[in-house]
Amino acid sequence: VVIPLGPELTHLRHHYVEIMDSYARRLKQLNILPQNLGNLSKGRIVMLYKEFQNKERGARHPQHNYIMKDFTLLIALYHGLELLTKHGSRVFLNFFDEHPEKSWIQS
Repeated sequence: VVIPLGPELTHLRHHYVEIMDSYARRLKQLNILPQNLGNLSKGRIVMLYKEFQNKERGARHPQHNYIMKDFTLLIALYHGLELLTKHGSRVFLNFFDEHPEKSWIQS
């Protein structure tokens, strides 16, 4: 049974996507993510992350650490978005409250 998001969750989702978009745009500017960001998913981000890791084995990108950090954040943020849309705000907020390693949230 699919239940549409109410106005409050739709508003939260909209602002959350804006936050995610800033990290995706940074990777897009470095030509790591595709130009069309509209159809990205957590699985696609993980695939691009693995491709980047395999491609970078020889010569590392000058901003390698920032890129890896942005990928990690994007994967976690996309997971949070899935939780929000599939399970609602309680599970979404618990994901951030109970995450064992919160340093990625504060960066």
